[in-house]
Amino acid sequence: MLIFQLQAWRFLAINPALQYNKVSSYTYPAILFCKEEMAETKRRKSGILILILVLLASMCSVGFDVQPVYAEKDKAEGQVSLILTADMHAQVQPVAWTENGETTSTGGFAAVAAVIDQVRGEWPASVVLDGGSFSMGSPYQTIEMNKAPELTLMGQMGYDAFTFGDREFGFGPVGLASMLNNASKGGKPSVLKRVTDVKTNSTKVVTKEGWEMPKAVGTNIDWRATLEEEKYKDDASGLQTAFNRYGVQDYVVLERDGIRIAVFGLMGKDAIASAPDSGVVFRDPVDYAKDVVGEITRNEEADMIVCLSHSGIQDPKGDGDAAEDIELAKAIPEIDVILSAHTHTATETPITVGTTTIVSVGADTLRVGHLVLDRTEDGYTVNTFELLGVDDSVKPVKAIQKAADAYKDDITKSYFSKYGYKYDEVLAKNKTAFAPIGSFGAGPGEETLGNLIADAYSYAVRRAEGEGSSVDVTIVPRGAVSASLGEGKITAADAYRVLSLGTGPDGKAGYPLVDFYLTGKELKTLADVDISVAADDPDNRLYFSGLVYSFNTHRMIYNRTMDHRLMTADGQLVELQNKKLYRVVTDLHTAETLKQTAGGSSGMLSVVPKDDEGHTVIEFDRRIIKNGKKKSGELKAWYALASYIDAFEDGVIPDVYHATQDRKIDRTGLSPVQLLKQPNRFTIWLLFLILLPIALIVLIVILFRRHRHVQRGYKRSMFGSAAFRPNGGKPVFKGRKVNRKKLHKWNGRY
Repeated sequence: MLIFQLQAWRFLAINPALQYNKVSSYTYPAILFCKEEMAETKRRKSGILILILVLLASMCSVGFDVQPVYAEKDKAEGQVSLILTADMHAQVQPVAWTENGETTSTGGFAAVAAVIDQVRGEWPASVVLDGGSFSMGSPYQTIEMNKAPELTLMGQMGYDAFTFGDREFGFGPVGLASMLNNASKGGKPSVLKRVTDVKTNSTKVVTKEGWEMPKAVGTNIDWRATLEEEKYKDDASGLQTAFNRYGVQDYVVLERDGIRIAVFGLMGKDAIASAPDSGVVFRDPVDYAKDVVGEITRNEEADMIVCLSHSGIQDPKGDGDAAEDIELAKAIPEIDVILSAHTHTATETPITVGTTTIVSVGADTLRVGHLVLDRTEDGYTVNTFELLGVDDSVKPVKAIQKAADAYKDDITKSYFSKYGYKYDEVLAKNKTAFAPIGSFGAGPGEETLGNLIADAYSYAVRRAEGEGSSVDVTIVPRGAVSASLGEGKITAADAYRVLSLGTGPDGKAGYPLVDFYLTGKELKTLADVDISVAADDPDNRLYFSGLVYSFNTHRMIYNRTMDHRLMTADGQLVELQNKKLYRVVTDLHTAETLKQTAGGSSGMLSVVPKDDEGHTVIEFDRRIIKNGKKKSGELKAWYALASYIDAFEDGVIPDVYHATQDRKIDRTGLSPVQLLKQPNRFTIWLLFLILLPIALIVLIVILFRRHRHVQRGYKRSMFGSAAFRPNGGKPVFKGRKVNRKKLHKWNGRY
């Protein structure tokens, strides 16, 4: 009896909501049942009964130190189970891929939830974490700012904490603030529900479990510097308010089985560069991490420190040793675990740097990571790490799938209907699958999907502007393409996924198309960006409509392309004129970053977008192409693709887009003609630097030989050899016979 009273007092002490007769998501079901019964019976008598119980428990517990149960294992030894995701890219629905007649289904939030539940079944105390970029990548982002579907679903899936990635900041400060403001309204408490048994005509009250929104750990925003910037402060102030409303913190402490786990997040330098529209100033990620870890250590609040780092373990140039998260682990050894996101890599085996464990789980909800660590006196060691596939073998959680499907109507009403489409509306059929997105742009040659998108841009602009409209060249970078198209039916949602990134100045999802002008010389430069710069950064692979050229990867870097020509609207090939201006169309983000793209050559290449009079374009917002059906609306890149596919005769993507079209002709080889054909200044300078020392060496040899021949008595000639050899070829000196051995003695006399 004493034990029961003591436990009752403990329970009430750590659940103050019960003392005030309030229902919370953590309320014990039995007490909730009592509360419901009190609502149906006399509350006064029940209240007196509970008061007596509390008083008795208080009297019996005199001399006992009553503490919450979790404090009993203050420094307990044990294991930590972490369930990890990252870069989910709004892949709320599973992606069905059909190729060669076989269909597979991968990903989807409901399937991820099933994997999480499966792991939790074995490891109930698991902590579920996400490394950022959970949004932007599917039509679900179109309702992000007023529904926050991904975050809401993550709450229902039981995530404990997440951080932000470059895709969240891709909505801009206003969009991200709106997302967080709406997400802060999410979450549902546990509620009681009366259930009637028809057979027995009896009723009972059951608890319908609620859920909470996951905790957000802030990233390395420099709020002071941001708010001091005149161009940032208004929008950033609203974002800061949204951060506070949602409850974003530098770090949170989660407790499992007596082990306190501190979790914080940050964005790396490459991720920051990938979010040019963030509207905030970021601190150096390592400096920020040192400050946060220092605070955690000083406060002695945690037994383990986990960093959700949206940085990556793969350097953009492919040098793993220079990867940001490896450098982070070296700089701050106090971090126990780094969940490395952003570069979409998947580590089959954890990387260990000192005492820090680094893991990465890939992207697009294709995998869920499960990391188990053993707690030792020297820190935490890896027990097991698994990358759990999310595919057809996983049975989705029905409740999550139902919640995800419910958003489709919202997406159609608020977004697709504005463009004349529905979410699942079929645009055309595709007889042959394009290259999967994982291998798209892997090499320097053509990509048939790239050709399709580039032609779609040209078609949509001419359609929007009417007769007289002309486009010389369109550009599609690899980095702008986020999905591919398989066999079978192609829907509006499929077309959107292909070009899903960004938000336009109109505040609507999707980058719009813009136009500007480049000289023929600059178009040749872009061809070399495609072949030279993209060798280190595949996102800079470029696909064109209107520009044709050949390439040789053995040629001098930044001069690997040749035979540049312009294909006119009637299919004619004409030579590019270096100084002539040509009209170019691409998406807004590509236009804004075109200088930086060429800048990947360390300043060796230069591209400057201009207007039709040759003046440098400063604000691309003024170059946005309007949709012909609605002049006030932006012509979105995804809509250009959707409308082009929708316009195909017989509702089938033509066979011409399933074969290369000689837009990029591979001439790779060691033929001197191909290696030295059409040299630009880089090749000319290289040849000069190579030939100059050779010429100097040859000149030195000639002069030396001439000098030696003079010493030996040979008459001079142009090449230092004897003009004639008298006396049977013996050396002569002024007509006299000479002793060869004594010849050197006469050098100073004659």
